[in-house]
Amino acid sequence: GIKTYVQEDKRVFPISNSSKQLISDLKKHLNVSNFNYKKEKVVSIRKENGIFIVTTEKKEYEFDAVILTTGGKGNGFELAKNIGHNIIEPKPSLTAMDIKEKYLYKLTGMSFKDVEISAKIGKKKYPACIGDILFTHNSISGPCIFKVSAITAFDDFNEDKPLEITVKLTDITKEEIEKEIQNNQKKSIKNVFSEFAPERYIEEVLNVNNIDGTKQISQIKKQEKEILINAFTNLKLHAVNRVRGSEIVTAGGVDLDEVNAKTMESKICKGLYFAGEIINIDGYTGGFNLQNCWSTAYIANANFN
Repeated sequence: GIKTYVQEDKRVFPISNSSKQLISDLKKHLNVSNFNYKKEKVVSIRKENGIFIVTTEKKEYEFDAVILTTGGKGNGFELAKNIGHNIIEPKPSLTAMDIKEKYLYKLTGMSFKDVEISAKIGKKKYPACIGDILFTHNSISGPCIFKVSAITAFDDFNEDKPLEITVKLTDITKEEIEKEIQNNQKKSIKNVFSEFAPERYIEEVLNVNNIDGTKQISQIKKQEKEILINAFTNLKLHAVNRVRGSEIVTAGGVDLDEVNAKTMESKICKGLYFAGEIINIDGYTGGFNLQNCWSTAYIANANFN
């Protein structure tokens, strides 16, 4: 009964645009269904003589079947492991990243749309991603960075072994920038390059590289020109950490080889089902992880008898 609307890109949202309202509506639905809700932390699950014994902080319960839907932050991994499941080590995914190039943090709130990003760590290379990026006071963030964090979720990087990120901020080519330089010889360096990006960005690039932006473009040195062109077409960044607390989902979880995809039932323990982020599924930002939760829960519920 939750009223929704569909965006141009086919994403579906509740009309309220409120997650709190969505939770409230779901609880109202549960209250009129054959549903008994108890807010008690589960500390263990075991199966004896075909019956599940669920122990909480307060008491023990007996059930014929159990669905584990604790998400990526609860104690579900431990509960599943104690029953015999293999847990792929959980890792934060869809995270902002801390980079060595701290001067860019002065651009807090600035975003770039439809940029192209590629990444590598050591000799390991990843496919390019396209999307928006955002600079914050302590990170580089946004949907495109979240994609990079997702495909590199199981890689560790740090100051000594950073994740190398190459950013193409614009569709404008090196040749087109060269042409613009040739056609505006009397303009200042700062004004010419401000045609391609916000002035704040140009100022920071000029400052960190000690380039005098007030000089005429005709006076630009070859090395200075290369630096500025690369700032648009081939910007090199080095991620040294994932920003703690920024993660949106968890990569890893209950091994997919141990779950029947048609029913979401455990292949190890009959009558035990999984749904949502507790299993080893994570996708890009844009609703894919929520859809995983809805779909796997629907399948588990349909077979939960």
